[in-house]
Amino acid sequence: FGAVGLALLGLLLPLLVGVMLWNNRHRLREWDFAQKYSFLYAEYRQQYCFWEVVIIARKLLFLAATTLLPMTQASTEIAYLQLQIGVMLSILFLVCQEILRPFSSKLLNHLERVGLTATALSYSLIVCAMVVSSWSARVALLAVLAVLNLLVIGFFLHKIGCLLWALFREPVTSCFRVARLRGGVWCWRRVAVMQRQVAGLRAAGQRAAHNSMA
Repeated sequence: FGAVGLALLGLLLPLLVGVMLWNNRHRLREWDFAQKYSFLYAEYRQQYCFWEVVIIARKLLFLAATTLLPMTQASTEIAYLQLQIGVMLSILFLVCQEILRPFSSKLLNHLERVGLTATALSYSLIVCAMVVSSWSARVALLAVLAVLNLLVIGFFLHKIGCLLWALFREPVTSCFRVARLRGGVWCWRRVAVMQRQVAGLRAAGQRAAHNSMA
């Protein structure tokens, strides 16, 4: 029953959503349609509006590889098979990501590439650690795995920090621009007032000279 439920809810529902988005791909920019469903496709290019379904399918395949394998073999053999499937799935989706680049943002494509590459390398290092017989080599591989994951986490934190700083910097920069603009407008207003005052004094002088001559 668990496998049937996973197949129905995990595969059928995303598939229906993907078909719905593909059949309505000409309505993606319409307000009524976007107001309801834009959270499903706003991050992707128009021709890949269904890519959220691909990501859900990828997660389900990883989940199925770790939960739905037969339990008749030894636990080590099952774990080794699961890791091999993880490596193949990671490489498959990494190749698809590199060829298609479905995200509308270069940053999101880059983050997805880094994440999939790190996943494939992590699975590969664990497989190598299970294969080698030397304890020192196994420890070295696990150390490389730990460093790799720390670097990936640091990379993602750096990108998040840059995005937050950009969101914070833009209002501040806008405020300074408005302040400079207002200062410039104020200066030009003062110049205009002084010009009007000079013109008034000149006109008054001309009138006084004309009256004295009369």
